[in-house]
Formats: sequence, C-alpha cells, structure tokens
Amino acid sequence: MAEIAARPTYQQMVEGGVRFTDMGAQVAGREEAFMSNLAERFPVIGRAVAASSRSYTGFLNVLRADAFDYYLKMVEKGGKYEVDDPHLLKSLGEWVSTATGRGTIKSLEDNMVALNVGLFAPRLIASRLQLLNPQFYYRLHPYARRQALRGMAQLLGGISLTLWLAKLNGAEVVMDPRNSDFGKIKVGDTRVDIAGGFQQ
Repeated sequence: MAEIAARPTYQQMVEGGVRFTDMGAQVAGREEAFMSNLAERFPVIGRAVAASSRSYTGFLNVLRADAFDYYLKMVEKGGKYEVDDPHLLKSLGEWVSTATGRGTIKSLEDNMVALNVGLFAPRLIASRLQLLNPQFYYRLHPYARRQALRGMAQLLGGISLTLWLAKLNGAEVVMDPRNSDFGKIKVGDTRVDIAGGFQQ
C-alpha cells in the first residue's frame, strides 16, 4: 500500500474512486473473503492466516492500481482525452473496481457489511450484476466504456474457448441453459465453474 500511495498517479486513483481494501480497516474496508480477523487470533495458525489475508489483499490492491495506471497511460498515449477529466477518472475507477469484484449498490451501500453476514460477498455479487447491466456501460466515459466492453468480450471469448477445449479433451460440457450444469465442465462427479460468478 505504501508503494501504491507513492505512485504519481495515486491522487488520480483516489479521485477516480478506486476501491482499495486494507487489512487493518474497519469491516467495510476489508476484502469480503476476510470480513473478520478472528482466525488470525488463533495460536500458531493465526500468523499463517494473517499472512494469507495480507497476500490476498495486497495482490488485489496492486492489480487495481496497475490496471488503473495502464488505462491512464493508454489515455495519455492516445492524446484524445484529458487525463484529469473527472468523468474519465471516475469511470476508470468504477470499471477497475467493479471488474475486480468490488461492486456497489448505492441504495444498499450502508448495509453491505450486514448483508455479508447472511449472503457471501454481496459486493462481488453486485459487481457481477453491474457488469451484466447495459446501463453500467452507458454511464461510463467513452474511453472507459470501450475498455470495459473489450474486457467483457475477452472474458466471454476466454470462457467459450476453455469450454470448447475441455469438451475436445473428453470432459462433459453441458450446453442446455435449462440444466443446472449449464456452462460448467463436468468430469465424473466434479463440476468446474470457470465463469467466476457470471454463469449463475
């Protein structure tokens, strides 16, 4: 986090609303997979759990920062848009955060922590719903919209290619959308959902 905060683009990330998480933050600021630090308090294994949590959180924060920097660099290279345009920065921040599982539902924002008690990872679910909603793309800056649509097309192409290769290699792939195994790779009694939450 110190390395990210030292980047010259960090202020633009903050202005863009990139949703970084932190291990020491309040529950709302943590990654949803680690909403409690209870397991970190256990003797012996607590240190390993804390290290795993830091690694997971650090990886996602660096991924978000690197993606934002990449898109900003492409904007500068293209020279078509102003890199300090607030709408562009907010759109890039929204796309990067949502694509990495930190979605938001504005009307439920204050209740996300409570929702996580009975519903695993409501921000992840929100991000998947947002990425399937055409209105999400419509609200983005034209540059961010183009990148988001390209990213989704690449994701769908990658999923399709993986399913096709699995079928060629002898795995069963169910293509009937009425079947609960639709879009999953089935090997014996094991099912693999490679869509990262989009298939449901």
